[in-house]
Amino acid sequence: MTEPAATPGTTVQLIRRVSSRAEAGVSPTVLLERVCEAVVDALAFDRIAGVRYHTRAGEVSEVAVAGIPSAKRAERRPLASVPLLAEALDAQNLVFASDGRAGELTWAFALPLISGERCLGFLSGKRRQVVPPDKIEGEALAIVGIVVAALLESALAREEAQRLDVLKSEFIALAAHELRNPLSGIYGICVTLDERGDALAERDRLALRAALREQAAQVRTLVEQLLDLSRFDLAAIEVAPVPVRLRPRIEELVSMAAGARRDAVTVAVASDLEAVVDPSALDRMLSNLVANALRHGEPPVTVSATRRDTHLRLAVEDRGEGVRREFVPRLFDRFTRSAEARGRADGSGLGLAIARAYARAQGGDIVYEPAMPHGARFEVVLPLRVEEAADRFLEGIEASSSSFQSTASAPSTPSTTPSRTAEPNRTAPRCGTRRSRVVRSAGRLGLLSSFARNRLDFTQCRNGRQSPLSSTA
Repeated sequence: MTEPAATPGTTVQLIRRVSSRAEAGVSPTVLLERVCEAVVDALAFDRIAGVRYHTRAGEVSEVAVAGIPSAKRAERRPLASVPLLAEALDAQNLVFASDGRAGELTWAFALPLISGERCLGFLSGKRRQVVPPDKIEGEALAIVGIVVAALLESALAREEAQRLDVLKSEFIALAAHELRNPLSGIYGICVTLDERGDALAERDRLALRAALREQAAQVRTLVEQLLDLSRFDLAAIEVAPVPVRLRPRIEELVSMAAGARRDAVTVAVASDLEAVVDPSALDRMLSNLVANALRHGEPPVTVSATRRDTHLRLAVEDRGEGVRREFVPRLFDRFTRSAEARGRADGSGLGLAIARAYARAQGGDIVYEPAMPHGARFEVVLPLRVEEAADRFLEGIEASSSSFQSTASAPSTPSTTPSRTAEPNRTAPRCGTRRSRVVRSAGRLGLLSSFARNRLDFTQCRNGRQSPLSSTA
């Protein structure tokens, strides 16, 4: 078993290592990889992981690791399925926990990386040892969390600025290209009516005016779609999820999207199915998918919805020819249309891109797969909100969260049954409480100064009650 490696100089040494490895210009993932390596070297943990927190989806993903690797590194999981991280986020502080079920006592920690009121991610780690982590290690990790949060915030801002710069250039080029043709048509019709209108037969004038109106409507639709995409590019879309009964909402939007072809669409959604989604985003996603199925596929078109594996799944399926395999990788690209689509129907090639953007704004996605026996199937996959996911994971958490439950001190011999921690709604204080949580709002330098004057009081829980973390220094 690894014994604690902390000394009175551990904090300063660890901060120096983290700072020296965080070179300017590195990506958030590379930054977390180097931080994990520094913490493993300094504190001799068996494993340290850097975890990104996807706020809107309420999900976490492991993006960096040092020490023992994990098979779940690239997977996104609901935060509620990782009890120790959920506890750390709720406490907004470092949390330690222990597990003795495997015959050896293992201590683990979770440290939220907080910037202002926003959690950017977590550092988590574990180590096999009998004695609990000491106060020096707790203080070192807490200060590292403050420094890493500041570095990670800068790396994320830099990455976002680079992304927006690329999107801005693409947006200008694409908008100019797509607007040129309909505007040229409008200009040509206007000139014809102005210069030769009196000489044209009434039937020809009416035909030109109808074409003018159609071209103007296409430009209007295209401009609206471009504005949608520009708001997504600038992260200016705000989603506001609320509880929605899905069947009435879906039937209403299908009627609007299908128009005279309403009979070609079947809604296969349970009457009592509800979900927490943004109604406007739901309308834009499904109306685009239904319109796409009617335009490029063949009836019958079926709209279905289910709640499965912590996700809401909305599917739109048709019985057309489907999408050619070679075109599938470009299916959601902006302004991209297959040769068959260009020959059969009008369109800007933006509908699927907009639908996917709305799904991703809610932490989800849209995926395509061939329908059976033939046709196209688009599935909107939206994560259940944190509260819904927590309900679904409740039984699992009750059975398995004791893997990393908080205790005050290690037993003299490894325990075979992990202890229970205080549940969120109990009156017992939570683990990882800070003596003063308002110091965060005073800025990071103020927090460091506060740390020097009033040492942070890390705590653990035993039988639902707080007790100070023992010190071996």
